[in-house]
Amino acid sequence: MIGPEVKIFSGNHSLIPSERMKIVDGKMQLISKAEPVIIGDDVWICGNVTICPGVTVGNRAVIAAGSVVTKDVPEGCLVGSNPAKVIRQIEE
Repeated sequence: MIGPEVKIFSGNHSLIPSERMKIVDGKMQLISKAEPVIIGDDVWICGNVTICPGVTVGNRAVIAAGSVVTKDVPEGCLVGSNPAKVIRQIEE
């Protein structure tokens, strides 16, 4: 389930200026890359969550409203905050 205003980003670029720009036909161009975002089964992403490039969200995870997910989310846990961190495991 995905709540309202959820943002999932896959585009990224280097923090090093010389690695993110190149000259093509005399013009500067931004070099970007795509990093996949993988979302497991039975995941609940609450409203206004941002998921950054390269993140994997494990099965049965819950991401609290307003969280910014910058790292992988383990299976079966509740994460929240900015940056998101594990709050607790979810028991069946």
